[in-house]
Amino acid sequence: MRPSAILASILLLSSAALNAQQTCANYSIVINTPEDKLMLAVNGANEPQEQVSALEKFAQQYPNSKFMPCVDEYLTRAYVKLRQYTLAITAGQKAVAAHYLDVIFLEDLLKAYIVSGQANSQAFNLLEMAPAEIAREAQVARPAGTSDVAWQQMEKQAASTAQNEADFMQYAFFQLLAHVSDPNQRLADLNQFAQAYPAEARRNAGLLNNQYAQAYTMLGQTEKADDYAEKTLAADPNNVDALSLLAFDYAIQRRTKFAQAVADANKVIEIVPTLPQPKGATDAQFQAQQNNLLGVAHLVLGYVDLVRASSGNRYATHLQMAPAIHELESARKLLANNPRLEGGTLLYLGDAYEAEYPAEHHAALDVLTQAASLKSPWQSPAQQLLAKVRRVVH
Repeated sequence: MRPSAILASILLLSSAALNAQQTCANYSIVINTPEDKLMLAVNGANEPQEQVSALEKFAQQYPNSKFMPCVDEYLTRAYVKLRQYTLAITAGQKAVAAHYLDVIFLEDLLKAYIVSGQANSQAFNLLEMAPAEIAREAQVARPAGTSDVAWQQMEKQAASTAQNEADFMQYAFFQLLAHVSDPNQRLADLNQFAQAYPAEARRNAGLLNNQYAQAYTMLGQTEKADDYAEKTLAADPNNVDALSLLAFDYAIQRRTKFAQAVADANKVIEIVPTLPQPKGATDAQFQAQQNNLLGVAHLVLGYVDLVRASSGNRYATHLQMAPAIHELESARKLLANNPRLEGGTLLYLGDAYEAEYPAEHHAALDVLTQAASLKSPWQSPAQQLLAKVRRVVH
């Protein structure tokens, strides 16, 4: 390759107008070739659509060019800018199939998967590929004549860049995991992440263990879920999801450790108002999240109060049952848009109205009728208790 061609190649790769970085570094571009003209057009474009037009035209004219993986990489980036994520994924996977890989490209392609919500095996495979590529690109050759101080600075910068790239991959993983509905697949993805990113897994043990807890909850394996929730709190004592899960499981699912359940529920109530709104979440979504967390906390407190007031008493006085009714009424309002948990709240509220002396049959009928109509794990018990109250009233 002539010196002028080398210079032209360097200038082409470093003077892009649309935030282009040094992509396709392993591909040499000879001056005045179709590839050279393509990159002049791409780097001189003022809009992503202009880049796409030039790249697609080249792909049609030179489908067998060795430069096609680079074309697909540039298409991936341009399509992401245009928010055409399905096209970005299609182009990106063509490059992957051609064994093209670099960290910048992986980040662009993963952005397309994240925004489109396509949490499939291809997306997670990209995350598994990333650590080796990050490590490879972090290996910086020391230029001749570089002083020790300058070299140390270069190594420090390379390490910082590698860490930022690993942080992005972690972010991408948890964003994608949120779209995985199969709990068994979630566990497989979590195991894969922990193996591929051991340092990140250790550094973010709270976040990772919380996801294990959620997956085991989805599988109905309560004890395993609680074990991981406890591990979460060991690393992150204020993790509100783990606190909520443990409060609910210990009080209502397993009916043990009531004192800890109450302490965890009260801590949830204390923390929730201080939670920052997640990036990208609407006000309505954030409010729903807060309502669910607070609703579960009040449900737990109400249920424990109900059990304690009823323990050893055939009938509890209104004064004894009042705390349970107050907490359950609060939970009822907060969980009004969560039928599964609302069903349990209404059942226990009906039980509380019936357990006090004198019983408030009509109030019990009202809430039990609602509980019996909701599809929840408590629907059948609510229907049975409703039938008993109706026999008493009528």
